[in-house]
Amino acid sequence: MRIPIYRNGARILFVNPDGSSELVQEYMNKDYVSLNFVLDGFVQLEIGDYILLEDFIPYKKGRYTLKVIPDIPINRPREYHYECIFSSNMYFMGDIQFRPLNSQNFEFELTGRPEDFVQDVCSSLNRELGADKWRVGNIEPLIHGYYKTMNFDNVMCNEALRMISEEYNVDFYFQYVQTSEEDYSLIHLEAPSDKLPDGVRFETGAYGGLRNLSQTKADPDISLKTEIRGYGSKDKLSHSYNSPVVPKRLAFEGDNGESKLSENKHLYGVRQLTIVKDDIKPNRVGEITDVLGVDKIADASLSFNIQDYYIENITPMINILSGKLTGRQFEYMFDFQTKTFTLKPLTDPVTGFVFPSVEYGEFEVGDKYNLINISLPQSYIDEASELLKNAVQIELDKRKNPEMNYALEID
Repeated sequence: MRIPIYRNGARILFVNPDGSSELVQEYMNKDYVSLNFVLDGFVQLEIGDYILLEDFIPYKKGRYTLKVIPDIPINRPREYHYECIFSSNMYFMGDIQFRPLNSQNFEFELTGRPEDFVQDVCSSLNRELGADKWRVGNIEPLIHGYYKTMNFDNVMCNEALRMISEEYNVDFYFQYVQTSEEDYSLIHLEAPSDKLPDGVRFETGAYGGLRNLSQTKADPDISLKTEIRGYGSKDKLSHSYNSPVVPKRLAFEGDNGESKLSENKHLYGVRQLTIVKDDIKPNRVGEITDVLGVDKIADASLSFNIQDYYIENITPMINILSGKLTGRQFEYMFDFQTKTFTLKPLTDPVTGFVFPSVEYGEFEVGDKYNLINISLPQSYIDEASELLKNAVQIELDKRKNPEMNYALEID
């Protein structure tokens, strides 16, 4: 087999890999080609040279790039041994710092949906590696639209993506796409799936194909469960909300009309678990459509009068999610006719700085916010209930069967 090596779109040489060469792929962890070969003359390989997976595995696509100048032991004249590691695009993520768009901050808080977080990762990569080289792929439907608030402190893009996948309890993977006009990488999020299809058999002994076979529990911290009850936050629920538990929490309608899901009871009996997802709550993330003054903003998309959802004896607040005032919370007066918020300025008790202000931070069109210390219309409660049900389903899918790892030694 002869494998071409490319530089700037042109082939620079063909090599014959030796028997120690290998493609190493480990789910969500490793993806590289160890390419070892001998040349009878010296050729200077450069960082950025690359190979294409389809050149030696026709049914797969991928671009693997040289990130480190290879070792070249010289055993004798005209015998140059090259030991190269060509890395997939996922390794570039470890070179790029995760930062919000148009910001130099390296420690920050973000609120968004999984698709928003992945877009933030792509934006960080594209800012350094070229526009549209990284794009948002498929997002697991069970978590689509699920808002969370996450804190990032001096992390690279690969670590940020791992944090996002762990926060949403999903896996990530990459897809390299190449057309006649462009090439780019997609980042996908998906629910954890069985690693092997049903019906796979492993056998030892004569003609079994395996020398040794051992079985261990996949994750000692995850126990088998066949029935899971799930509840969300106590926040943003009206006094009239009919919750099945006290104190009142968000719930969903599942098996037998209760806030639970179950599977495989006929196989393993009743094994119950209750989970609480405090971050799942009715939520509306709005966007400022007009700035009418330093302390006056508008959101023309508001379709309901938020004054109808104030909670007695609790001060309603607006929480800023993006822009120069991210993380600040303000008291306000609201005018539904004009869809405007007039904010009460906030003075920092340490610095004495006043927010919002021309000197220390103003609002901009497009800044995102949400409303706290109020309840929300039923449509937002229904949406949150569906997200809660999806979260319980993901947890049940992890636990409904005893998952095992198998170590195989091939004969």
